[in-house]
Amino acid sequence: RAPGSGRGTPWRIDPLAQAEVLRDAFCLDLDVLAKELGPGARHEPGHVERARHEHRERGQVLGLLRFSVLSEGAFQTRHDSLDQRRAYLFDPVRLEQRLAWFERVTLPGLLAQKDPSFRLVVLLAEDLPEPWRGRMDAILARDPRLVAFRAPVERHRKSCADAIAAHIDPNAEAVLQFRLDDDDAVATDFTRRLRRDFAGPSRVQAQGGLVLDHARGINLIWRGRDVLLVPRLERYLGVGFAIATRPGDGRQDRQQQEVLPC
Repeated sequence: RAPGSGRGTPWRIDPLAQAEVLRDAFCLDLDVLAKELGPGARHEPGHVERARHEHRERGQVLGLLRFSVLSEGAFQTRHDSLDQRRAYLFDPVRLEQRLAWFERVTLPGLLAQKDPSFRLVVLLAEDLPEPWRGRMDAILARDPRLVAFRAPVERHRKSCADAIAAHIDPNAEAVLQFRLDDDDAVATDFTRRLRRDFAGPSRVQAQGGLVLDHARGINLIWRGRDVLLVPRLERYLGVGFAIATRPGDGRQDRQQQEVLPC
């Protein structure tokens, strides 16, 4: 963070320093991004076959990522009809852009996590058109931690809940849930910090739920071939936010939770 820079103040640093920040924290390559988010290096899974039970005592880490999900509600852009929303979401230019951001910005940091024991559920529209359906399937097939959940048109909240519920480990002592959009990125120590800050299932059992709020981050603003990094310190933002509950707990909004800014 630049000295003296306040919340939301542009953090202008030279290109070399920008590249170092993005590479070291988020595993992003500016040279690849500079090619209009075009084809670049594949990110291989690496050491992902580590036994998952070794982290069970500290909780299952389970993420949800929404990719152009056709559903009712939860959209900032309002549409007069479902057909109008479908046309907006499945516009070829938009899908090409969203897929590029997902593959080139969101995935690198996730697949380079220093604590590799996690699962990411990618929520997709049941009728996502080709060729983006096939391309997304190919991307997810690169790593066993990435799984698809295809949702029919229904209430957005229900689709998200169903996607998460399908992958909760019933034997875990606690579940640490996080949510990303398809243009979000987390630092390569995100899952490790979740487990460190969580510090055991006893807190969930005693309090009925726990929220971990990693509030410090960076906005990456892309303008042509230039990158602007803007530091942010904002609580309750979706990216970097996690909820810890027990596998058998009911609806999250009924839980009494303690918020821990990190």
